[in-house]
Amino acid sequence: MSPQIEAMIRDSNRLAALHDLGLLDSEVEPAFERLTRLATKLLRVPTVLVSLVDGDRQFFKSCVGLPEPWSSQRQTPLSHSFCQYAVVMGEPFIVEDARIHPLVQDNLAIKDLNVVAYAGIPLVTSDGFAIGTLCAIDSVARVWSKEEIDTLRDLTSMVITEIELRGKIAERQRMARERELLLERAQDARAHAERAQSRLALLAEASSIIASSLAYETTLPKLAGLLSCALADHCEIYLLTPDQQLQAISEEGKQHLTSALLPVAIAAQPFDSRWAEQPMVQVLRTQTSLFLPGLIQAQLAQLYSDIEELHQLPVPCPTALIVVPISSGHEQYGLLLLAAAGRDPGWSAADLALAEDIGRRIAMAIANAQLYRASLEAVRTRDDVLAVVTHDLRNPMQVTQIYAGVLRQYARQIGLSDAVINDAVAQIDGASEKMSKLLGELADVAQLQAGQTIELACTSVDLVAIAQAVVDQHRTHVHRHVLTVEVATPELVCFADEARIERVLTNLLNNAIKYSPDGGDIVVTLAREDREQDAWLTLQVQDHGLGIPALDLPRIFEPFFRAGNVPHTLRGMGLGLTSVHQIVKQHRGNITVVSTEGGGTTFTVYLPDSHRAG
Repeated sequence: MSPQIEAMIRDSNRLAALHDLGLLDSEVEPAFERLTRLATKLLRVPTVLVSLVDGDRQFFKSCVGLPEPWSSQRQTPLSHSFCQYAVVMGEPFIVEDARIHPLVQDNLAIKDLNVVAYAGIPLVTSDGFAIGTLCAIDSVARVWSKEEIDTLRDLTSMVITEIELRGKIAERQRMARERELLLERAQDARAHAERAQSRLALLAEASSIIASSLAYETTLPKLAGLLSCALADHCEIYLLTPDQQLQAISEEGKQHLTSALLPVAIAAQPFDSRWAEQPMVQVLRTQTSLFLPGLIQAQLAQLYSDIEELHQLPVPCPTALIVVPISSGHEQYGLLLLAAAGRDPGWSAADLALAEDIGRRIAMAIANAQLYRASLEAVRTRDDVLAVVTHDLRNPMQVTQIYAGVLRQYARQIGLSDAVINDAVAQIDGASEKMSKLLGELADVAQLQAGQTIELACTSVDLVAIAQAVVDQHRTHVHRHVLTVEVATPELVCFADEARIERVLTNLLNNAIKYSPDGGDIVVTLAREDREQDAWLTLQVQDHGLGIPALDLPRIFEPFFRAGNVPHTLRGMGLGLTSVHQIVKQHRGNITVVSTEGGGTTFTVYLPDSHRAG
């Protein structure tokens, strides 16, 4: 074969057109067999072929009269091909005597296939590619008539029609397969989306159960019940006890399927070296999940020491298993175990990821609950300390006040009038009184924080008189502030605990002075006001000092809280406003605050006008 002919035969576009038809190496088909048999009769020849010329061979879609072994093989190499020349020329190739034809006289088909006379019409597709021939062969030399060539042309057109019909059928089948594949993909995508949506819904419901209460001993059995219905045949949650044992959170979990799924040695014994290689122990040790979507006997043997005992259980053996750690950071809390029995649950990596997500949420819930319980214990401890401290310090303070009075009286009896002694006694009295008031506030805070109410000694008191007395007392030791009392009526009487109302005004006034370090006006205003169909007496303290940041306003009445803009040089315990708020609430009153950082603060106390209401 010349290089030019070889290049044309092996043209990639021609070969692609041939291969796309799907006829190479296909089975014998009756339609092509009828056409070749008809050709032998009409042309009176022993052999007719439907030959498809490939890159290095010719394949016979139909071959009538071809000798063995070629008839069974249904193909020859191109060394035995006359048809390749018809394909290359793209027109009929007619040979009367191959033995003397210059193009094919050396072709092996003359000897092996007994080809002497040959007439081949190229099979040309609608795309213009010559893919083979319909050829007639005789074993003797002969002259092909025009009528015979025309008949061969007509038969060739019928072969082409049959080929293209097969092509259209194949194309339809391919399109049908593609449609089926697209449909399967769409169904798979829909099923995947539905499963994903189902997982999200399950995760949301599980999260709702987990977050419904800090008492995880109550919520986790509910969660296990949900997962048993939605994700597995059975679910159990095992939590680590302080002595590093695993304990099921539900009673039925200790005796149900998972009591067998979790080996007895793991469920009931402390972890030690004997169980170091046990897969479920490894889940705890490595914080890596165990995912066995299809358990086999060998895996069961690795998981359980007594397979026979496992098979004797009144429940089916596990067929799939997911075990995920319940952990947060370096803290380990236990295991979440999901089991399927007697069936394939169809678990995937997404189901494992869902279980791991739920495991993490359980761990966060347990951590939050433990933190909350620890904070409650810390608050109880703090309140107990406050109660003890206030109780234990009151007695020494009372003794100090008593001896200060004795010292003053003794100095008077012996005729001492030394101003230094009197001033010292006054300082002792003042410090003792201040400490007594602070201890009183601590006692009230501790009592209220413990859930108890403070006992009020209520009588009819005049707020105007209290305000004048407190302001006068403060005027003696302030030099940069101007304290004034504004009142529209000479008397405002209410039913209240006088000592504690005095403490309210004292604390508010102390704060106004302390947090106005540059001095300025501080105004105490008293009035009667009707609000929300009720009569109120109002006590207002206004300053022009530091003010309170807006973000801190919601917390100013919390115990021990101090605003973020308070300089470290202004010391305090953060109890004054807490005491004010609690005393006002005990009097069935209210307190509001209006403040601008850098522009000052106004506190307004509302107390019921019991006399007017009566």
